[in-house]
Amino acid sequence: MDGGLFLVFVLLSLGGTVALYHAIESETADPEVMDRREAESIAREEAQRRARRLGRRRDEPRSSARRTQSGDRDDE
Repeated sequence: MDGGLFLVFVLLSLGGTVALYHAIESETADPEVMDRREAESIAREEAQRRARRLGRRRDEPRSSARRTQSGDRDDE
């Protein structure tokens, strides 16, 4: 009984490892290639979208929106 349970555990562990390996391999098999200008443009667009989603203007400093663990503002 104990040997069968151990075998099932080993097979599930190996199966999970192989599945994870194949998932990562397929994700990184064909990376998108772009030049520096295009990459910077995409990064700026993503940062602007994130700022709009958070309700922050571009000229607003980050520290005013950030809080420490105690709940106090960083700049106080």
